[in-house]
Amino acid sequence: MAKYSERLVMKIVRLIEEDVYTITEICNALNISRKTFYEWRSEKAEFAQAIDEAMEIRDERLVEMAHSALKERLKETTIQEEIISYEVDNDNPSEFKVKSKLAKIRKVLPSIAVIRFVLDKDQRRREEKARIRRIEASKKPSGFRGFSSPFLEMYSE
Repeated sequence: MAKYSERLVMKIVRLIEEDVYTITEICNALNISRKTFYEWRSEKAEFAQAIDEAMEIRDERLVEMAHSALKERLKETTIQEEIISYEVDNDNPSEFKVKSKLAKIRKVLPSIAVIRFVLDKDQRRREEKARIRRIEASKKPSGFRGFSSPFLEMYSE
């Protein structure tokens, strides 16, 4: 079982940021249990913060990719394929010759469902942050925003 260290935290953070592995896969690769991972996350504030920041970086990268894919979707990317039909060569039956060529152009578009999923996830994250800010703002005395005094602090608790 791996022991908690700054080096191990940096490995976990790097793997999360790459968005290649699940938490289970990361734990297995680094020889720690999922239980240990989540215990560290709940008991060690610096670990939780590092993991949260890594997940935010990963999510921001995914949103950037989704926006890029959406731009590509708007560009209507096309590829050209050439379909070649062959037939037996009458002059040499052991060989084939080209019978016909057909150029085909088709559009290749990224999955709109994947783009929508990532953008919806980002929107939910933004809405949650805004909700938390509204809650925090509502806890402050409404008539005295931006103004502080020992007298107000004494009565605001």
